[in-house]
Amino acid sequence: HTRFQFARECTAGLHSLAAQVAYAAGEMGAAYSHTRAWCSLSPSSRGAWAVYSCLASHSRVRRSEERWAVRLLLREPDTSPAAAALATAIAHQCLISRSFDIAIAEYTKVGAAHPDEPLLPLCIGVAMLQTVPSRRNAHKGHSALVGFSWLERYAAIRAAEGGADGAREAQYNLARAYHHLGLLHLAAPRYAQALLASPAPADTSTGGGSGAAGGAHDVSRECAHNLAAILRASGSAELARRVVRTYLTV
Repeated sequence: HTRFQFARECTAGLHSLAAQVAYAAGEMGAAYSHTRAWCSLSPSSRGAWAVYSCLASHSRVRRSEERWAVRLLLREPDTSPAAAALATAIAHQCLISRSFDIAIAEYTKVGAAHPDEPLLPLCIGVAMLQTVPSRRNAHKGHSALVGFSWLERYAAIRAAEGGADGAREAQYNLARAYHHLGLLHLAAPRYAQALLASPAPADTSTGGGSGAAGGAHDVSRECAHNLAAILRASGSAELARRVVRTYLTV
């Protein structure tokens, strides 16, 4: 048993290495195939499923090729450490392929077992809002309300975690959701709140800003760009220029 387990781990490691080499060479299909084998051999590896989700979006995997992951999920008990990673990976892939109902169901199942994970309500909210513009959705208002309730839950979890980065991120994602549905009067205040919570741009002797000096996950520039676009479209050109000078001038 020990020798078999050792051989299995070595094989999984080789597939992981082959996937990295194929990805570096731009061979997304080969990288996906090796990552799929890696996930089959190490179903409880979070890293394997993270790489799979990334590569699947690049290689445009067809839905028929997702069945192996579903079969793998059915073999795993719900209490298995691999079950949550598997279900999340399948949900991500269904979200990419616009199978929103399946994605929402899988995200909800995982979220029930991990109520403090902010990514899950964010994904559920995004998937729900993606159904709103669909002609087949006869209850667009209800879908929008449910989607935003999940996003508010995500924002509350991020706020409970503490830290300015989480607050800015939550405000930006809520603003982007309103912006996506054309609710500009609700998106603009959220963008503004995110900017107010951002690090103040450094002043220069010429009176212009130097851009928001945030970290790698700072979204102040995205907020400023979108807010300026909304202000410009509403006829507030001077306010839009002020936002650009303050947050987007280098």
